[in-house]
Amino acid sequence: MHDNSHNAGPAVRCRRRSGHPSSTGFFHVDHRSQMLSWEQVAAARNGHRLWGPISGGVAAGVPLHVRGANGCGKTTFLRTLAGLRAPAYGRVLRPAGGCWFLGHALACAEDLDARSNLRHWLALAGFDPSDDRLMAVLAELQVPARKPLRHLSAGQRRKSALALLMLGERALWLLDEPFDALDLRSVDWLAQRCREHLGRGGALVYTSHQALPAGFPAGDVLDLVSGSRA
Repeated sequence: MHDNSHNAGPAVRCRRRSGHPSSTGFFHVDHRSQMLSWEQVAAARNGHRLWGPISGGVAAGVPLHVRGANGCGKTTFLRTLAGLRAPAYGRVLRPAGGCWFLGHALACAEDLDARSNLRHWLALAGFDPSDDRLMAVLAELQVPARKPLRHLSAGQRRKSALALLMLGERALWLLDEPFDALDLRSVDWLAQRCREHLGRGGALVYTSHQALPAGFPAGDVLDLVSGSRA
């Protein structure tokens, strides 16, 4: 599709907040380096523009909070960044090491337990952590390792997916509504893991309708304004 940048459509606002964590070079990138970028990217639904075209990027150590009303396309934006959905036009440049995308809807096998689900997804992603390490992370998250997922609570299911972040190192995390169904202890746990990830030089893009927990790393805000039609 041709470039419609002269007719930008729905507005997209981005502003910067203070308080970026420093990078220790864990992922061998400079703190100021661009980990992810998108150029004149737009999305459409049912023939109507959802958002865009927009351009931007995420630097090492700096989180990006994507916000907007229901239906404006926040999940579509994250899926486009992850490469799970092709943009209507424009392009996305991702880090060579890939990314973790954890969607609002969890893609899990209901009859398998948390351990087996993690083993499956980690193997597909090219990771093979020790069983001791895998079980230790599930224990830290207070997730039953041997119980089928259909018998777990929504919060336990969410935490079993978040365990992927600890078991396979990737520099870019794309998290869609990561705090949903989590109790306060688990929210604090995730906030701490995100701070550590950013401090090592990782990048983070996330959506959230909830107020951010105290201590969650500040960064940039991207407000998407829906361009869809009823």
